Amino acid sequence: MTIIQAIILGIVQGITEFFPISSSAHLIAYRFFMNIEWDKATEIVIDTALHFGTLLAIGIYFFKDFIKMFMECYKFKGKDGKYAFNNLKQEGKIFWFIVIGSVPAAIIGLLFKKLTEPIRENIIVIGIALAVMGVILYFVDKKCKKETTMETLTLKQAVLIGSSQVLAALVPGFS
Repeated sequence: MTIIQAIILGIVQGITEFFPISSSAHLIAYRFFMNIEWDKATEIVIDTALHFGTLLAIGIYFFKDFIKMFMECYKFKGKDGKYAFNNLKQEGKIFWFIVIGSVPAAIIGLLFKKLTEPIRENIIVIGIALAVMGVILYFVDKKCKKETTMETLTLKQAVLIGSSQVLAALVPGFS
């Protein structure tokens, strides 16, 4: 892999991570179409480095927000002295929504990792997944006009979002 190819991979990751498209699928597709081949260990290291770079950028940009979330995530006690999820401030709720929403994909991803490894190497399946999700997102965007904000998000919705990310953990192109 050349420096130019590495830079382009970084650009692909940086752009696709923040859109409702699969950054992993686009990285795989780029490597396929540019005929970049390497062993599995190198692929894992490069993908991890690219995703870590995105995580680092997000961590820096949202640092103050993350600090607020961590400071509020354990304050379940209300003014009445009772402990309840609804007593949390919005930042504390968001923290737990992220944690709870991540659990389904993490569990399923770990359980079925061996079964899905061949899928990560099948550009046809990845292409179909990207196309299918594009169509689904288009129709959902057109038909579902209900907007949910962070202030109105519920625990049930967070679990639903996390559960839908199960496919993303299994098949690149479905996130």
